Amino acid sequence: MCSIIINNIIIILKGFVFGLANIIPGVSGGTIAVVLGIYERMIDILSNLKVKFKENIKFIIFLFIGMIISIGLCSNIISYCLNKFPFATVLFFLGLIMGGIKPIFKKIKGKINFKGIMIFLVAFISILAIMYVIPKSDSKSLEVLNLSHIIILFIMGLMGAMSITLPGISSSVILMLIGYYEPVINAVGQLAKLENTMHNLLILLIFVGGTIIGVLTISKLVKKILIKYEVYAYIGIIGFIFASSISLFITVLTGPHGTYQLIIGIILLIIGFYLSKILSAKE
Repeated sequence: MCSIIINNIIIILKGFVFGLANIIPGVSGGTIAVVLGIYERMIDILSNLKVKFKENIKFIIFLFIGMIISIGLCSNIISYCLNKFPFATVLFFLGLIMGGIKPIFKKIKGKINFKGIMIFLVAFISILAIMYVIPKSDSKSLEVLNLSHIIILFIMGLMGAMSITLPGISSSVILMLIGYYEPVINAVGQLAKLENTMHNLLILLIFVGGTIIGVLTISKLVKKILIKYEVYAYIGIIGFIFASSISLFITVLTGPHGTYQLIIGIILLIIGFYLSKILSAKE
């Protein structure tokens, strides 16, 4: 009984970190899922919900609890930290990525060929293109919801599903590119404080509805790719992770930081590194 409780707590903790990753611009939830060792299980479950339904639904529920807690409690905190301490905040997530990347390399050790190198380069360049080539739109407003907003929110949810199922792709960056990051994250923050509840709840229900449908659809495709082309899939994942990590590092270097933030950032980097190692070891 004790081991079951501990295992459930670990899943909640992984869900907590996974939830945080989905609200940090430039950080991919899928990447964090990979380094925490839950990516393949998530894809297995989401691609076929009927297999081991009782066991798997418990895993999804506990993971979801962790996500809801982190997004609900930390959306305002994350916004504050990104505004006031971007350097230290980003270093924490770089630590998370670095701490869990070693097991991923084991999956492709000794199996890299020319085709694999090309897949790595395509994955790597595509993420950098999303980050730096596509121009960002001005922030939009969701104070008044109309039909076009509802359609856009649903489509954004579908796109947000890519962050969960495709490592390296950040839904937060996609939202920023089309100008909807701030209104969506503000809706989460206001809902957590019980402000304008019905309006913000409607925004998030539409967005989450699109995300759920997107995740269930994309995960089936990802599952087939992992079965048929596992090595190449993980080479591509490593390309995604490298590109997103570099973009985060560039954000760190170009952002404001002083001695105080440098010290805190290095401490958070180390904490993130060992937290990732500990959690990824707990399957």
